[in-house]
Amino acid sequence: MKLKPLSDEIVPIRLHIGDEVASQKIYQRYWKKLYNIARHKIDSKDRVEELVLNIFLKIWERRSECCINWLDACPFTTVHYATLMGP
Repeated sequence: MKLKPLSDEIVPIRLHIGDEVASQKIYQRYWKKLYNIARHKIDSKDRVEELVLNIFLKIWERRSECCINWLDACPFTTVHYATLMGP
């Protein structure tokens, strides 16, 4: 399924109200970058995949609690702290 382009300004607003398309857009835009960052810090591909999927799951679960103004910063900050926490 091809998703319509959404701007970085619109995606957080739509995510906040529970739009699944916005969630998919965030995943499409950032999963590979987050995976690569985590992969440099964690040797296990399985652990990295689990970590990245959990980040997106938490973003979805907390979508109504937080206001993500800087879409780029949120997932990258999360992966940074998650890799520092260790197993």
